Amino acid sequence: MGTKGQPRKKRQGAASTVQQIGEALGETRPGPLTLIRRIVKTLGTDTALDYLRRTQQIEESGGMQTSDGTKRRTPGGVFFHLIKSERPIEETYPIFQLKPYIPRPRAERPTKKPPVVPLAWEERGPLLTQKERAAVSVTIQLRGRPEGSVTDTGSCIIFTMQNTRHPHIPKGVPTPPEEPIKYDVYVSYKLWKKVEEAANDHEDTLIIDGYPHLDKENNSIAVIATGTSSRKLKIAENANRQQEG
Repeated sequence: MGTKGQPRKKRQGAASTVQQIGEALGETRPGPLTLIRRIVKTLGTDTALDYLRRTQQIEESGGMQTSDGTKRRTPGGVFFHLIKSERPIEETYPIFQLKPYIPRPRAERPTKKPPVVPLAWEERGPLLTQKERAAVSVTIQLRGRPEGSVTDTGSCIIFTMQNTRHPHIPKGVPTPPEEPIKYDVYVSYKLWKKVEEAANDHEDTLIIDGYPHLDKENNSIAVIATGTSSRKLKIAENANRQQEG
């Protein structure tokens, strides 16, 4: 008979302990009382009452400040803080987070890749030898202004553009020597008419799309223009699209 009554007495003892701790801490709201109930269930009556006694001692000696030091903790705040800071996470996680504690596996640190050693320009030759070469179609885009005069041949417009420095070279790609490259541009009248005003505007930049051809006789790259525009024309086109949209 006595054995059957033990679980009920234990529950009653736990309930009275929860009530005792709640009254001592001045906690009457459901939230804090629920936490106290979990603490008693997880840590046991004796351990919970021991934390209550320590809380009361701290209160008698002047209390405990919050982490930022701006105010004093309530007695309930001291009680919960002691348990959070001292008990292992396996016990505190179910109490304060409502979920069972599941240790997360430590993520392996990615191994550092060795630094990329860029290919030297002089080393490219042997790497480019091929028995068979595939046919490709190549286009080019030039951005800049004519160098020198613009020549009207009677059938098309010819002018020269030249670059003297490289743009940004991606990491690891060999950097060619900075030698001037001359581009002789051939533009039909129809395409020239579109950018003739921009060519005379020194604050504008021509944009030439075309087909490149190696001109060994003139030691240059001939560009047969297939499309023309300018920086200001592109800006105006984008503005018109936004207005229409």
